Amino acid sequence: VTVAREQGRKRLRIVIAVLGVCAIAAGGVVALHSSIFAARHLNVVGAVHTPVAEVLALSGLSERPPLVDINGAEVAARIDTLPWVKSATVFEHWPDSVTVVLTERSPFAAVEMGPGTGGPGGWALVDTTGRVLADQAGRPTGVLALMVPVAPGAPGSNLPPGDQPAVEIAASLPALLAQRVRSVDVAADGEVTLGITRGLTAVIGSPTELEAKYEALASVLAGAPLVNDDVIDVSV
Repeated sequence: VTVAREQGRKRLRIVIAVLGVCAIAAGGVVALHSSIFAARHLNVVGAVHTPVAEVLALSGLSERPPLVDINGAEVAARIDTLPWVKSATVFEHWPDSVTVVLTERSPFAAVEMGPGTGGPGGWALVDTTGRVLADQAGRPTGVLALMVPVAPGAPGSNLPPGDQPAVEIAASLPALLAQRVRSVDVAADGEVTLGITRGLTAVIGSPTELEAKYEALASVLAGAPLVNDDVIDVSV
């Protein structure tokens, strides 16, 4: 009888210990998903053109989720869809802080959205990849102008395929030549024309054999007696 009672007490102690461990584990899970470890302190670094409120709202961090429920890769992917954002990285700092570090895009050119493109008017800022960053009424000072056949989409989209040659040509210009180019005009048939300082025009034609065409254009600009409104044709 004594042995049986001791065995019963031993089993009871084991059951109580197991129940205690389960209770502690359950309490820990509940605590991790509670406001105790929620993202109460939020910090966004690198947001110059992107409103911080938009970053927090799109990421879902403005709802102060528990840190254990935050998937940094998914949050960063949502933030990357904002027009100016090139990349985003999310850092969790236990017990209650999150930092979002942004790398923003740089405006490279302005695309005219006039009647010729079927657009609403004004200008669309784009980066070197053709990503539309923002719309504005006037052309920014010192930014290359792109004339394209199709109106750009909303900020956050990419230029249509028919407009991409304008960005590719602009980005491929040699440094010394780029200093003199003021505009890149791509016609509906894909033919490219450059507007150059002193009122000069350069006909590039199809966007092929660009290196040879740039060399020919640079040679003419350097050595020919040019006057305003002259047209330099290096299409062939």
